[in-house]
Amino acid sequence: SYDKEVWDYSPDAASANANGIAIQLDNAANEEEELVISFMIKIRINLPRWEQTLLEEVSKTTRMGDVFDSFAARKEVNPDRLIFTRNGEIIDANQTVADLGLDANDLIDCVYDPETINIRFHSHDGPEITINIRRTDRISLAFDEYSSRSGIAEHNMLRFEFNGDEVHPDSTPENLWMNDNDLIHCSFGPLYNGNANGANGANEANEANEANDANGANEANEANESIVIFIKNQCGEVIRFRVRRSARMMSIFRTYARRKGMRAQSFRFMKYGEVIDPALTLARLGLANVDRIDCVLNLCGC
Repeated sequence: SYDKEVWDYSPDAASANANGIAIQLDNAANEEEELVISFMIKIRINLPRWEQTLLEEVSKTTRMGDVFDSFAARKEVNPDRLIFTRNGEIIDANQTVADLGLDANDLIDCVYDPETINIRFHSHDGPEITINIRRTDRISLAFDEYSSRSGIAEHNMLRFEFNGDEVHPDSTPENLWMNDNDLIHCSFGPLYNGNANGANGANEANEANEANDANGANEANEANESIVIFIKNQCGEVIRFRVRRSARMMSIFRTYARRKGMRAQSFRFMKYGEVIDPALTLARLGLANVDRIDCVLNLCGC
């Protein structure tokens, strides 16, 4: 007889072996067929001027980067201005539909972050004027256009305020954290007297100086003290930062966003359920050591 530890030559075993191979081949063929079958997934965009939800045809092997490019081409926008997420997590362009476990009619979210924004200028004695500007342009370009359209010789004759703070002409909409259709108030007066704080891009050391002037050297020292804060996102991920209490929140938000490969405006940062003003400092906000900030994706464009 044959050694069964080496091979079993019995007819029954051979038959069972053949059936096993046939079953494996059938399974492989079915899996291969599933990979090429196309189906539709839904993409939800955050802009009201576009349809709320659109369909994209994919198969299990489709690379998500190809889906993003196709969607951007249909919308005639730069794909770099689009951020795609699923369940609050940013989707890697190199992942496939199968990697994400997407099935027919599954939903992914898309946030559109435009390169340019509209800024509204309002004065008490004239009509409101809307000016389109790139996020990275100096805002003095918008000041010049506003002055020209208002019939004012030079914008240096005007004072511009955003959220109650005077705007430095070298600021950009990006570092002012401006959103589309935000409003700037205009009045006659000298442009930028150097005392403005908040969103005008004044450096973080000003907070310590203000504390020193108002309350003495002790508070200035407290403002320069470093503390640890945590930012927790909607998926439970926590990132730790060590920062000075004189730092403005916008610097922390930008650092967090860079780690995520996104723009800070794509997130909403909150404390006790209230949205945090990025112009505030940790000291002004009253943050203490090991305090936590909550962060969610700003999927509604608001």
